[in-house]
Amino acid sequence: MEKLTDVIEKINEIREFKTIDIVKRLGVLSADRISLENYPEKNPVKAFNASILVKKDNLYIYARLILGYYRYISVIARIDANIADIISGNISARTYPGEIIVGTDTEYDFWGSEDPRVQIIGDKVLMTYTGRTKWYFEKSKSLEKSKRISSLVAKSDDGVKNWRKIAVLIFPEEHRNGFEMSKNVTFLNGKNNLHVLHRPQFYSKYFPLVIGAVSKDVLQSEKLKEFKLKENTVV
Repeated sequence: MEKLTDVIEKINEIREFKTIDIVKRLGVLSADRISLENYPEKNPVKAFNASILVKKDNLYIYARLILGYYRYISVIARIDANIADIISGNISARTYPGEIIVGTDTEYDFWGSEDPRVQIIGDKVLMTYTGRTKWYFEKSKSLEKSKRISSLVAKSDDGVKNWRKIAVLIFPEEHRNGFEMSKNVTFLNGKNNLHVLHRPQFYSKYFPLVIGAVSKDVLQSEKLKEFKLKENTVV
């Protein structure tokens, strides 16, 4: 098996520092035009790193919100919009209702719930997101580095509004001190397992894209529990 540094060196030899846009930017939804319905403050301070779910003419935006600047703690909200406003450009002018749907109520996301990615796997509507764990600010050298950041999965029973946290994706024990975090998770539906694209940060400060696998038992989970990532390979 090739060393990680050798793989990264080969990638850097062929990578070109340019982008080719494959989409057209149709509008901007800023934080001051999100009206929160279940929080004392009407508007969040910031809204970013969003994903979307489209159902008929409805557009549901799932975004990371900053409600204040203490420790830069995040929550996740659903913002209700529509496709017509995207096409017409009204998305950049209108105000939309929002509701906080994922908070910071477990040890895995105690200091923040970040960067939601909503997708449909089979008949399940899932959200993967990054959690700052209760150990995020711990300085102890004996603490496993991977314990500061977690990758969580939530499931919506109604497909849009109500979400339950059902899984935490963790590395096998032998790999937990080899990196500082693993985040930005998304699933690919495989035959026997769910393939998992994720981005750990190694001590060398490399941020490779890694593909692994996790049991499809995740889809049937009804309460928050840990599932091990396996077969991890740098893409």
